[in-house]
Amino acid sequence: MDLEEIIYKIIKLVELDVETIEVEQKVKDIPIIFINGINKDGNEERYSIYNCSESKFNLQKYHEILEKDDGISTQVLVFKDWDDERQKYWEIYDSEILKAQERSLLNRYFTKSISFYTNLKEYIDIEVDDGINYLEYRADSELEGYVYNVSMYNLKKLFNVTGTTLFKMNVRNGLKKNPIGKDLRRQFRKYLCIGIYQHLKEKDELKRCFKQLQEILEIDENDEQISNNRPKKFWFYHNGITIYAYDQKIDRVGDRIKLNPLKVSVINGAQTLTHFFEECDDLKHNLPKKLKEVCTIKENQIAEILEVVCKEIVLKTICIEGKLEDVRPITYGLNTQIPIYQEDIIADDITVHQINVYLMKAGMKILKRGEEEYNGEGFSVIEFVKRYLLVDKRPGESKNLKKSKIESILNEALQNLKNKGDSIIECLEIIDILDVWWRNSKEKRNILYNKYNIINSYGKNYFLSYVINEKVEELDDEYIYVLYGNFVQSLESIDKNLKVESFKNDELFKYYMARRKIMSKDIIWNNDIEKKLKQFLVEHDVSPYAYAKEIEDFFKQEGQDIPYFRVIKRYSNKKQQFFPKEAFPFANATFSELYQKDRNVIKDGYIKYENSLFSKEINKKIPVFVLDFIENKSGKKDICSITFIKDFSFVSENAKAEMVYNETVEAFEKGDDNLFPKSSEKKGFHVRPKAANSEDTFEFTNGLQITKRTFWANRETINELIQLYVNEKE
Repeated sequence: MDLEEIIYKIIKLVELDVETIEVEQKVKDIPIIFINGINKDGNEERYSIYNCSESKFNLQKYHEILEKDDGISTQVLVFKDWDDERQKYWEIYDSEILKAQERSLLNRYFTKSISFYTNLKEYIDIEVDDGINYLEYRADSELEGYVYNVSMYNLKKLFNVTGTTLFKMNVRNGLKKNPIGKDLRRQFRKYLCIGIYQHLKEKDELKRCFKQLQEILEIDENDEQISNNRPKKFWFYHNGITIYAYDQKIDRVGDRIKLNPLKVSVINGAQTLTHFFEECDDLKHNLPKKLKEVCTIKENQIAEILEVVCKEIVLKTICIEGKLEDVRPITYGLNTQIPIYQEDIIADDITVHQINVYLMKAGMKILKRGEEEYNGEGFSVIEFVKRYLLVDKRPGESKNLKKSKIESILNEALQNLKNKGDSIIECLEIIDILDVWWRNSKEKRNILYNKYNIINSYGKNYFLSYVINEKVEELDDEYIYVLYGNFVQSLESIDKNLKVESFKNDELFKYYMARRKIMSKDIIWNNDIEKKLKQFLVEHDVSPYAYAKEIEDFFKQEGQDIPYFRVIKRYSNKKQQFFPKEAFPFANATFSELYQKDRNVIKDGYIKYENSLFSKEINKKIPVFVLDFIENKSGKKDICSITFIKDFSFVSENAKAEMVYNETVEAFEKGDDNLFPKSSEKKGFHVRPKAANSEDTFEFTNGLQITKRTFWANRETINELIQLYVNEKE
């Protein structure tokens, strides 16, 4: 297929008006062209077309070209077929990928681009089991249905020339993020591995390494699941798939059916085919490498065995003939494994696509269920609508969301994003931080505010909107507890008899906003205030993580308010010298921006230190209370002094902070988290986890999930800065 024919077919595929097409010149040294045209809705679209069908995929050059294009175009990659696409992917992955950033790029381009196959023929033949059509049904002259037994080997013929475009009429894709989808893939792997093992067992030369084979294929011959997961039993445990053939008659002759792949769509079973063939491809590529270490086996042997196993795995396959306009109600109605909800349909609507234009600039996206994993913050339609309502200060409506209102709220959100997109995006990011804090702080909140069980249990949405309304910029964990204390007191002052129902509407929140007072930002600090605060903290027997809250309460009692401050606790050692108990954590966003916003790959590489959030935190001034503790005769730690530093700052440590930041960026570039600066290296600052548990993770540049972390100032650094202030004061 020549380039002109490829362009013509792609124009038809993406439904551009042929009369409006403009083709730009080909790029030198690489087979890429750009086309512009008007779609069926009258909007202009731009596509980049990279013909990889006759050449190797050049990742570096391709990325350079797309960067110059400023990300405007929709990418189309051209291959011979799906097998050719996977082969090109593995060639680059195995031989040319040197950095984690490049691996991330490769995955992004291969999963986010439209794939077009030159081997896409007008008709393909699919062999059916013994030519038996065991059921057929005619609803009327416009809809006909036929059910066959078809092997995965034969279904691959259709998938191989269409790829994921085979599911273009489906309401959802392969459900990679859905736990049920992941479970399906594990099941399919069992069937494939057991099939491979059964065939390898027959080879005499492999008898000496059966034990190693079992370990590699994760098979235990004593497991009763072995019997259930034999390839020939697949038919009994899976519901099958539905192929919708529109505007064509299926040619049924003998043991074959003939289809036009351009006019078919799998409208039920996308997850089955997607996960099965991807698992098959993974085994085909990686299994020979593992087996080579324990036994003598030819590289193509596994591919041949997998082909046989795929012939043994048979699916019930429904073929429906009908008109194009009938496909949507049928695909929405079909459900054999995972239910489809109204919000799944809305997620595929034009309004959501338009909202995503704004969200994706900040590393966020509304995902339809099963969409390819997004390299940023992805959420469902319902999750987005609830977050938007929190930003719009409607926490009750968010908590008690009526699904009938989802579409109207989405339209409202789109209009507001058009008018004030940046402020809404910033608030959505704050909501994300607070949402994590709320989950992680349950135990502490119940201890600190044990009199307010109703608020602790049901006040989350109200609290998130409260912080948005207060326009708070600084959101480290310790200060959020202070905000929460203010929030609890605000609600208590309005209504001392709060009920669950109070949080299911917005009346209480509207009342709070109406009587909100502007707080003073400066405090009076002198020896008398220091003595009073010290006495206050002693009398209140403060828990170790509640000093910020108690200090806030003290100043309110004194008629003063501080918008933001930090607490540093120091303890005396054997030499009667005071030293901080712990390192100083910076806001999570200082680190997370390295993997969230624009997901590592931006025009000039990673964000430079001087433009980073970490640099901003290093250079700003914040109020700090330094509490010094000394051990008394009974072993209890008593506060011996309190130092208030109005303008505490790390600005003098900029050079050290920049060095640590750049080393962190290098760790991202190389995909090696062992390169993160450590506290033991005495560099002034370091990187270490700051997460609720081991499941609080993010995807690192090597493709693995690692525990969330952030930047910390070393204890030595904090103490030196405090001492400088104390010496200056003296």
